[in-house]
Amino acid sequence: MFRRSLTLIPCAARASARPTSLLTTRYLQSAVQPPTANPDVSRDELKERRGRRPVRAIGQLKTLHPGRLHSSDFVDVSNLTLSRILVDDDRAFVCYGAYRISGVVDYVPFPPNARGFLYYHHDPELPPTSGEIRLRLTPDNDVAGFERGKDLVGLNGSPWAMGLVTLTQPSYEPFTRRLVEDGLFDPALMQKLVERWKGKRVLHPHDRVVHYLEQPFTAQLPRGLSIRIVTPDGIGIARHEDVFRDRRAHVNAVPYSGRVLLRLERSRLPEHTGTRSVVIRVLKILEPIEVVIPGYDMRLPVPKEGDLIHKHDLRRVLRPFSVDLDKTRNLDLRDIGLLYPKVRAGYLLEAAGV
Repeated sequence: MFRRSLTLIPCAARASARPTSLLTTRYLQSAVQPPTANPDVSRDELKERRGRRPVRAIGQLKTLHPGRLHSSDFVDVSNLTLSRILVDDDRAFVCYGAYRISGVVDYVPFPPNARGFLYYHHDPELPPTSGEIRLRLTPDNDVAGFERGKDLVGLNGSPWAMGLVTLTQPSYEPFTRRLVEDGLFDPALMQKLVERWKGKRVLHPHDRVVHYLEQPFTAQLPRGLSIRIVTPDGIGIARHEDVFRDRRAHVNAVPYSGRVLLRLERSRLPEHTGTRSVVIRVLKILEPIEVVIPGYDMRLPVPKEGDLIHKHDLRRVLRPFSVDLDKTRNLDLRDIGLLYPKVRAGYLLEAAGV
């Protein structure tokens, strides 16, 4: 049995967690579902597959501005693992994603009918660092179909995209230059991000990306909390494997399965007055919560919409799970501090499809 993990090879494009960052039912309803990679493939088969992966030039891109597209900007990457695109006169590659198994890359081809227009997407409710290039699916090269089209979905169920953390890598310079020339991104800020994010790893397709505090993100139970944090001030990660875990010795497992929409928010609990404490609220149940431990005594409360996530403290008292950013010794949670000044109290949940 080989270990399988989603990874992003240098010539690949990530599936944004925007949904990564704001993955909601709105996006799940408006996108084409991705194919499933075969997990039962041998190392030798992967090596052979690498040698025969389809690569094809798919045209020349002149703009990423959704309001300036022409029929000549139409691309067709259907069933391709690697696609060569000329951005103006420079060559660039895109791919749907890849699995890495025991050091061997298994490229995942684009879905059938993956054709349309690459364009720059930025949610005005989010910081400029949340911008990304997506593929709007259309039946043909008629630009009039752009507004009626749907965005291609990536491996993690959110819109497939090349986010700015990926685009600031040197191999993606043709795309960033085109964004600047299209007036879609401030060149000074782009240069700042290139310098600040230099050497940072490219985001994986399955990453959930959060740009500010109180921004919704998804979690799949029984997995723990894991999000990437991307702000103009830096890049970080927040993870906690035990958020949903019952730590009693005879259990020591997450008793529930399901998918939930969460958000980190400033704690307004009396015991946290005067501190920079953060709690986690359940915004929406996206997939039904089910008990997966037979005969479980329900000691850990079932996540419910509108409630805070609760955990038992060292005295076995049930309390809202919280993180004091100035006192926590958990290095995996300190990067939440990158988000704390970025609270967007006016953000409407309707924009997230809640």
